[in-house]
Amino acid sequence: MVGQALAAWFTPGLLECQRLSWEGCSGALLDKVAAFEAVHPILGWADLRRRFDPHDR
Repeated sequence: MVGQALAAWFTPGLLECQRLSWEGCSGALLDKVAAFEAVHPILGWADLRRRFDPHDR
């Protein structure tokens, strides 16, 4: 039952990708981005903002 619900939630046709921007995101969303970065830990707000720069990575 749970497996079927998860499969329905992650159907490719239901997924929506959006580009994030420093100006267009809420503080709560930016906090989540920083909290869930698993590969390169974010060292603070300045580091997070730098990563949103179009010339970074």
